[in-house]
Amino acid sequence: MYKNGDNKVLARQSFENQIRLAEDLKKFLYELQERLSLAAQSYQQKCNTLYELGMMEETLNELLLEYMPSTTEQIMNIVAKINECDIPFIRRYIAEFDQFLPPIRDDYGNIVNRRRGNRILDIFGDWKYEIRGDRIYDDSGNWIYEFRGTNRIYDTNGNWVYEIRGDRIYDTAGNWLGKEY
Repeated sequence: MYKNGDNKVLARQSFENQIRLAEDLKKFLYELQERLSLAAQSYQQKCNTLYELGMMEETLNELLLEYMPSTTEQIMNIVAKINECDIPFIRRYIAEFDQFLPPIRDDYGNIVNRRRGNRILDIFGDWKYEIRGDRIYDDSGNWIYEFRGTNRIYDTNGNWVYEIRGDRIYDTAGNWLGKEY
């Protein structure tokens, strides 16, 4: 267990990092739900084909009546629990940290974008961009930019278009475009 004064813990607990970790967990939970649902369906399908494969009818009936329904029900209960409890908890957790993320401002101090988790919204709250790993996608799902290294952003043709210096964003000519504060 880490102590509150530990610098490594404090660095890991930045708002952005907390949101990123929670978004990763939420994505995993959605994928887990899907895998479990498919597993329950596969189990039912496998049991339904056992008679054609030569399983004795008496054994198959016992399996189909006493064991398979209970097992698939338990799997689907896990899926429901994830959907009803775990995912809403993660959404609330993300919302708590979202309110503390600073807006992105232009050089006049006007708010031009806000960051919510892995999405960037315009001043009206409309989703404009999404950050997935080291790539940035537009609201149609088209890949438009890529982070390379720690501070440069490139377009899909490999052209360097932006640079992040501290909390400021610059174009390739060195013009300051925006700041997070």
